[in-house]
Amino acid sequence: MTRSRVHVRMVVTLLAVMLAIGGVTAAPVYAAETYTGGAIDAPQYILNDHTAVGFRWGAQAETTGLEASTSYYVKVRFTMTPSPSPTTNRGFTWNAAKQRWAQESEAWAEFPTVATDADGKIAARWVYAKFGDENSKGSYYVQVSLQKVGGGSTFNSSAPLQSMILDAATEGGWIHNGITLADVNARVAVRDADATTDLDDDPSLPYALGKTEVNTLDDDGDGTADNEDYGPTGSAGDFRMGVPADTGVTIFTKRVLRFGGVVTSPAADCDMAAGADDVGAPARVTGLAAEPAGETASGHVELAWDEATDSGDSGLAGYLVYRWEPTQTVNPKYTPAPMLIGQTNAGQTTFTDETAIDGTEYAYHVRAIDVATNVGPRSNTATVLPDGALP
Repeated sequence: MTRSRVHVRMVVTLLAVMLAIGGVTAAPVYAAETYTGGAIDAPQYILNDHTAVGFRWGAQAETTGLEASTSYYVKVRFTMTPSPSPTTNRGFTWNAAKQRWAQESEAWAEFPTVATDADGKIAARWVYAKFGDENSKGSYYVQVSLQKVGGGSTFNSSAPLQSMILDAATEGGWIHNGITLADVNARVAVRDADATTDLDDDPSLPYALGKTEVNTLDDDGDGTADNEDYGPTGSAGDFRMGVPADTGVTIFTKRVLRFGGVVTSPAADCDMAAGADDVGAPARVTGLAAEPAGETASGHVELAWDEATDSGDSGLAGYLVYRWEPTQTVNPKYTPAPMLIGQTNAGQTTFTDETAIDGTEYAYHVRAIDVATNVGPRSNTATVLPDGALP
């Protein structure tokens, strides 16, 4: 143990003794420490919404600073400096055991666990995270923090990698598979236009990183893992990656170049079907309006919007309807994730939400989707407060 650590712990112990003499019981106080390890290949770019990312991390140095054969909680947090700060931290971590996304401000027991080996090391492994705040962007560190199960000091990576957090609405977009893939639970990496390999000895970080379905992950945050279907209907190896908009990229699955060469990522806030004959997104939906359906349809909201156009060859397939509660934030640092609640066919520019609750404010937006599964940008936002009364 270093001299500084001994000093800190002596001060904490002395304080506890003094408080005990005065009849006050002190709660354990632990100083933050560092370990040698952390993110190995975190993506260069991460969208600031609830788009999930995956990356590998570990602790394989000769001396990691961690106890041997010990279980630790694992928390991913995006930090503005290498040291975490409660006011500026962002992030969620996927806990597969509890089948939920844990916010970085939650108790450590809500996070997944990992065990060190007999040498205090942690083999390289995957972890999944998302940023979750559309009001923030810019350069952040990908900090993988640990705490011993049962309590103790927080251990932060001594050398966290940096990622650029992009505004999903104006700076980023998504790429998903426009063709059926057989690679299930396989590595997906989006790299720069000059990339020829996706190997560990490549010194550059991937633009985006994750895994195909089935990956035991609730990618879309709807509460159910592995029900995502991004590409051709029923394709088992689907993926959806957040990337910088209008950028030349290469796409690898299982470390093999998958789509033949350089492709151009979609325009901002659009979702491109990589490998499809049509990769052009439909136009933005306009004129969205929302109204309560009245006392004869309590909890119903009627939506209507203007018809969109599609510039690609496949033609418009219909519209995707999303809903969220704009005032529902567990923590003010995060923004709620719009959830897909319905889809209409081409030509149908109305939708009735039958699952609203009277007295709860809702926000909606709509996106157009074409036959090739390209998705256009979000419409204007419409808000409504269903109250069970006639409008």
